[in-house]
Amino acid sequence: MNAMHAVAPFLCCFHEEPGWRMMPFRPPSATASACGMVSPLTGRGCIGVVLCLPRNRSAFLRPLDVLVIAAYFGATLAMGLSVRIRGRGNSDSFHLANRSLRWIAVGLSIMVTVFAAVNISGFSGEVATHGLYVLLVLPAFIFIIPPVWIFAIPAFRTLRGYSAYELLEHRHGPAVRRLAEYMFVVWRCAWLALSLHAMGIVMSRMTGLPPRALVIATAAVATAYTALGGMRSVIRTDMFQFAVMALGIAATLVVPLVLVEGGATTILRSAASAGLLRPFHPFDPAAFALDPTMRMGAWSCLIGGSVVFLARYGTDQSVVQRYLSAGSLADARRGFVLSVLVALLTILCLAGIGLIVAAAPSAAPGPPAARFADFALSLPRGFAGLLASAMLAATMSSVDSIIHSSVSVLTPESHGANRFHARVPRLLTLLLGTVTTVAACNAGVLGTVFEAANRMVNAFGSPLLALFIAGLLWRGVSGHALLWGGVAGALFSFTTGIFLENLALHYYAVVNLLGTLLLIFLTGVLFPTVGRLPEAEGKSTSGSSSP
Repeated sequence: MNAMHAVAPFLCCFHEEPGWRMMPFRPPSATASACGMVSPLTGRGCIGVVLCLPRNRSAFLRPLDVLVIAAYFGATLAMGLSVRIRGRGNSDSFHLANRSLRWIAVGLSIMVTVFAAVNISGFSGEVATHGLYVLLVLPAFIFIIPPVWIFAIPAFRTLRGYSAYELLEHRHGPAVRRLAEYMFVVWRCAWLALSLHAMGIVMSRMTGLPPRALVIATAAVATAYTALGGMRSVIRTDMFQFAVMALGIAATLVVPLVLVEGGATTILRSAASAGLLRPFHPFDPAAFALDPTMRMGAWSCLIGGSVVFLARYGTDQSVVQRYLSAGSLADARRGFVLSVLVALLTILCLAGIGLIVAAAPSAAPGPPAARFADFALSLPRGFAGLLASAMLAATMSSVDSIIHSSVSVLTPESHGANRFHARVPRLLTLLLGTVTTVAACNAGVLGTVFEAANRMVNAFGSPLLALFIAGLLWRGVSGHALLWGGVAGALFSFTTGIFLENLALHYYAVVNLLGTLLLIFLTGVLFPTVGRLPEAEGKSTSGSSSP
């Protein structure tokens, strides 16, 4: 049996009539000859079944797909612009929607905030290329629920301000708070730039338009309604974005399973033959080895994933702002758990899409983003546009949430100013939207998008998590140690992402966390001043009560 028989019993067959379907073939036969079902390695027909799609499919989105995307854009813009903060307005309304959100709105908004196009195309591409090893990270979601539920959310809810980093200010002064805020803005805006970049790559392949034009258009729409409507506009559009994203992912998962003869069984057999069901089938004991250089294993996913998720759900202002916007502590906690459960379900669906991408006839060798785009174009008319809209929804929900949260920690009223005017946060929103768009248009990717997200961007949340751990749990740590140790930790994290090679992807977050904690400790030994920085003495400038 040749190599093609061994690894690819499910091969590509293109027919003039459109649509997904399955047909058996056995060489030598007239059917195999007529359909061109031959091994690209041997030139002979192969035994198996074939996923059939149209050879003459459009190179780009078809008119119905474009109409679906246009309808999505129009509905999003209309919904976002329907809410507008006028004149002086109210700071609670702009930043926290008057602290009135119910738990469903909190949970779904958190979920669409932390998911973007980089997750949809990157996660599916990771599964299509490397198999199901990435699912080993799922238990980490469960592990971080107790600390966030018991400690983080009540501590943040005690504050009556707008910034998660007021906790650090109460203990160690405004300089440490400013450092944490700047770290958050750089961390999440870098992640947002990568998400926009990933969306631009995939959508460019699907539309034929320049990636930069797509990035600018998407960011401009989200920035516009965020600047005008504040938190209420963000939450209202987030609910719509979630519906579009859920519908797009569900349709992309279900439609191929319905149209392919044998459905899920056929897809799983194809994935198994290519080794994409590892480490679960066949079971791979090497995945549980303690080797830190293994690209992705059980221990690195569990430990590193817990660090990444704890930073995301416990220190990320764009998430904490949802806790603060909830109507009660119970709403904040329930919303958090809902977001975790929906995230778990979404990841499982994206894993299924990844297996379908690998089995689809469009899955020719190439970058994961290109394979994902070609797969999307092979979907029936209208469904390709729906998947594209889901990617846009995931991206735009991240744009509005992250930019709005960044503005909330940078505006004067969050630092104690008594007067609020909508013009100030509105201008900051436009400025941050412009800066992030420029960064996305010039973004280079370190490896695949999935690798870049875990190696560089996600791991950069570790220094911020280290500030909270050291600042709130270490007795006697000085403001000087947090400030300069935190700065050194941020530089250390940036350096490891660039120069540290042959490390498990999720261990970058662990290395950065431990490295920052060590630098804070060493700085405390060199600068043993106990208490706040000199400029922090006295009452906090935020006007909030101490937790």
